Amino acid sequence: MGCTFVVLASGQGALATPVIPDTEALPWTDQAHSSPLELLASGVASQLAGRSVRVICNGQYDWDHLGAPDAGGYVSWGAYYLATGTLVSSASQVELSPLACEHLWRYAKADVKPTLCSTSTTDYVPQSQRYRATIKVRHRVRVKGKWTMTVTSKRVWRTRTVQVLTVIPQESVPCYGYAPAGVRRSQPDPAYAKYVWAIETLAHETLHIIDGTAGNPVLSASVEEPRAECFAMQNMAQVAVALGGTPEDGASIARFYAERMHPYNTNPIYAQPC
Repeated sequence: MGCTFVVLASGQGALATPVIPDTEALPWTDQAHSSPLELLASGVASQLAGRSVRVICNGQYDWDHLGAPDAGGYVSWGAYYLATGTLVSSASQVELSPLACEHLWRYAKADVKPTLCSTSTTDYVPQSQRYRATIKVRHRVRVKGKWTMTVTSKRVWRTRTVQVLTVIPQESVPCYGYAPAGVRRSQPDPAYAKYVWAIETLAHETLHIIDGTAGNPVLSASVEEPRAECFAMQNMAQVAVALGGTPEDGASIARFYAERMHPYNTNPIYAQPC
């Protein structure tokens, strides 16, 4: 697509980690739009775009007034020359919907990312088991002036080792992708697809910033939207890592979108193959 793709790094190695404080304040409640998520997302978009970008999270009231109720994000282009169809000024601000911002916020602040699934295996494990046993006890007693032996029964507690089929927890893995044989993976978070969509939205809108650079031609939606989708799919794994995910989970998220969401978009403009 003629774009330069960058690899973002979270600075946290291969471990999933929260990258913003775990507070209850929703990102759009900061009137200055300097919430931790907005600052983080602005940095992500700026690195992808190669210039300064501001990401704004909108509450529902503000989003309704932007006039894009079904969208996850919005970029407004500036003026352009009618004669040449080239932009005069550069777009520099991404507006995100409350739904997109909320899921980016929850993902970025999570210690265990909601796109990861717990796993377990089963195996026979030796365990100590207490059980009641009946034993015979011999007694030497004197009967009619003579010593003799008698035997009585007695119930006692004893311990033995048994093999018990046990569920053994394993490390969490990306919810979408290959699972080794014999490993059971939990069901993904019901909102899994929304987290994937929110990450894709941030990457998608950043391409509109790139295309909205002064001097570029004004593109039609039929040209620009497929470009944005392809750009997003190539970069959303790195966006997930910048939000604190592991590289493996980022790749899983991107693959899920490319295989399970992109081809089934009801708008044919967005569903075009890359």
